[in-house]
Amino acid sequence: MKVMFVAPRFHTNQYYVVDTLLKNGDEVIYVSQYVGGSEDHSLITPKIFGYSKFFLFFKKLYNFINKTSRESFRFERQFGIPPIKDYLSYIKNFSPDYVIVRDTFFFGLLTFILCRKLGINVILYRQIPKHVHKSKKSMKIVKKLKLLIYQILIKKIMPKVMITPINGKGIMNPECPSRTYYLPFIIKVNEKKLKEKKYFSKDRINIISIGKFVPRKRHLLLLEVVKRLKKKYDISLTIIGELTKEIHEIEYKKVVDFISENHLEGLVNIKTNLEFNKVQQEYLNHDLFILPSINEELGVSVLEAMAHKLPVICSDTAGAQDYIEENYNGYVFKSDDVDDLENKITKIIKERKKHLIMGERSLELVKDKYSPERYYKELRRILNTEFGFPLKNKIVRGKDIE
Repeated sequence: MKVMFVAPRFHTNQYYVVDTLLKNGDEVIYVSQYVGGSEDHSLITPKIFGYSKFFLFFKKLYNFINKTSRESFRFERQFGIPPIKDYLSYIKNFSPDYVIVRDTFFFGLLTFILCRKLGINVILYRQIPKHVHKSKKSMKIVKKLKLLIYQILIKKIMPKVMITPINGKGIMNPECPSRTYYLPFIIKVNEKKLKEKKYFSKDRINIISIGKFVPRKRHLLLLEVVKRLKKKYDISLTIIGELTKEIHEIEYKKVVDFISENHLEGLVNIKTNLEFNKVQQEYLNHDLFILPSINEELGVSVLEAMAHKLPVICSDTAGAQDYIEENYNGYVFKSDDVDDLENKITKIIKERKKHLIMGERSLELVKDKYSPERYYKELRRILNTEFGFPLKNKIVRGKDIE
């Protein structure tokens, strides 16, 4: 089958999805707005379309009014569109069987319109929970207004079929169309590399956290906890993050200053802009993964850590909590709660036997629930149900990361 992905950039969380499709004989192209700082193009080189002259004109006006690089980047991502004629011609020439579009920014909305014109099947891909605890009645007024605008304007344009890697709990999310499918992230377990796995190097607990340097990643929160825990336990922390933009530099400086002011230089190691395969290697050298972020859509790094036999911890506003079974392979802590995060970390590191068991359970969960084979089988089932495409009996595994 011919598959076209459309997204702001080729995020590493799509690496194994693309790999699985390719290994099963599908032809895949990936269309993006820009190239991110930590992308791996060993499987596929995204087609970067750039922007139309019409959009670039308005971007100049916007930048004249709003001169911060952060706001300029947001404007570009939300409203940027490619040259329409060139983009339409590109879609026509490839003639995909179906298109998966990430989110409902203007680039995505344009894709919906063009694919509808061409009679091409489209699936919307969003990282929002399929189920939520709160009902529409309990929403704040601003949220209700946003949902109303979405239902009146965008919902009429967007596809009727959606996939999300976040299941959530409770009632059906009113932001999701009725034909929404839970299709979790996947990871490929590298059994050969796992044989190199060693715990407790230098006879201490080695913690790893991954996230670009922006405030919501809560690096400072984690550092505060490490400052407390160092008095009781022999620990180290490695922070791996993207440092490619001005907004990253600002948060990075805060992190470095905190480390210096609290004399954590011997315990904390920062690594920036690592290649995808090098990040995978880092998991092998650590014992515990922590995602302290708030309002994190998902964070595939939690799943990557699980595939490397690490217990995992994330906040209760991270979509990755779907992938953690409490007190089985990790814990979920209250967002921005230093005491609760400290407590959850302590539960794991105070007893090394339990620590190792939780790591083994992480690997078991990955193999059982988040394998490439399971993903592809479910995707083909969705395509069969919604568009009548045939099911596929023999499914091929993806490749290992060297």
